[in-house]
Amino acid sequence: MANQKHLDLLLSGKTLWEKWRRTYPDVQAVEPDLHVADLHGADLSGFDLHGADLTEANLRGADLRGADLREADLRNADLRSANLSDANLLQARLRWTDLRGATLCRTNLSKADLSKADLRGADLQGALLDKANFDKANLSMVDLSGTDLSEADLRGAVLQGTLLDKAIFAGENLPMGDLNRTDLSKRLEAKERRPGSIAVPAA
Repeated sequence: MANQKHLDLLLSGKTLWEKWRRTYPDVQAVEPDLHVADLHGADLSGFDLHGADLTEANLRGADLRGADLREADLRNADLRSANLSDANLLQARLRWTDLRGATLCRTNLSKADLSKADLRGADLQGALLDKANFDKANLSMVDLSGTDLSEADLRGAVLQGTLLDKAIFAGENLPMGDLNRTDLSKRLEAKERRPGSIAVPAA
């Protein structure tokens, strides 16, 4: 269960939460414990949640726009229909996380672990996904238009109906999962790209 003090501070509002994190920097060593916290529909936009334990938390429909979730542990969390636009999830742990219908536009997911996550119907337009782990993740009907997938691990990922317009793949990391109904392009876009990458437009 969540640490009740940590949860009360979080729910008291951004001002007190940020003051607490600044006043007690040692909490960064003892990460905020929000395990199994019920935060569905909560307004956490712009909150500093880096390193927080949010495993199995209920964040369904939460507003996390611009939140700092670097290295946060969100394994098995419920983030269905949550808004994570412009949030920073660098190296966040999202294994088994439910992200169905979530908005992740321009979100930094670089080096994040999204293995076995459910992202069906999520919007990741413009997201940073380089070096992210999507091993066995479900990306059906996901919009990956314009995303940088260089060095991302897509082995075993489900890509049914996934939009990959202008997505960037390093040559060695082309998706090897379920490509049913996914267009992997009939042409290469003649724009300057980093060496070894290609653009993959949708139909």
